Amino acid sequence: MNQSIPVNRNWVLFTDLDGTLLDARTYSFASAAKALHFLSGRNIPVIPCTSKTFEETASICNEAELNGPFIIENGSAVCIPQNYFTVFPDKTVKRKTYRIITLGRAYADILEFFDRLKTEFKISARGFHEMDTKEIQNLTGLDNVRAQTAKERGYSEPFIILNGKALPDAVFRSAGQEGFKILKGNRFYHLLGNTDKGKAVRVLRELFEQNISADLKTIGIGDSPNDWAMLQEVDRPVVVRRTDGSYAEGLSGEFIHHTAGIGPLGWQEAVFEIIKE
Repeated sequence: MNQSIPVNRNWVLFTDLDGTLLDARTYSFASAAKALHFLSGRNIPVIPCTSKTFEETASICNEAELNGPFIIENGSAVCIPQNYFTVFPDKTVKRKTYRIITLGRAYADILEFFDRLKTEFKISARGFHEMDTKEIQNLTGLDNVRAQTAKERGYSEPFIILNGKALPDAVFRSAGQEGFKILKGNRFYHLLGNTDKGKAVRVLRELFEQNISADLKTIGIGDSPNDWAMLQEVDRPVVVRRTDGSYAEGLSGEFIHHTAGIGPLGWQEAVFEIIKE
């Protein structure tokens, strides 16, 4: 098989980033370094599945030495190194050294609908395209470079509600009727096309099964409501504890493992509990 990276035939791990593999405050994966080394030594792919942009995620993968695919903007696109698989879908777009499977809507469509929602429902909201880099830094704690790459959206718009109120159900229904979706993350709402992390995981899992093994076992690790769709698509779903000691509302069930550790410490705990020698 024409692969640049050997892949374990048993396990693939899908993971959220902020508050999960990355510390919620520092955005460091240092506390999970031992588990990352363990997975790398066994050729087990770690697949970021995140609300972040292509440039943000590619940079994090480079720092963490993750050489496989990743999923961006809450399942809007699947990004695969161009020589990673032998069999690819017919419709992919090249970007740098990756082949992109697009599942979401164009950013221009997202912004047009965002403006319509604000007008129709009289929502006091502010999206990333309306913020400068400094404002995003203040909201996220990102440095200047990462705040800038966070603005480089391709398929989705993170936004905040300025009056602090929750979005009414009618807004979610309107989005669905128009072929869009609104997801709630840890810090922001996210407006995107009719996709989610679960759909993207399903697409990528099928590619792994076609190219690597039909007996693949999958792990999914998250900490936020927008991870629910991802957790439903994997064999071993894991929810990590948040910095305040709580777990995200709605991420429960007998089949879900909840970690004792917080953020990347909990992430590492899950890896060593689930994947045995």
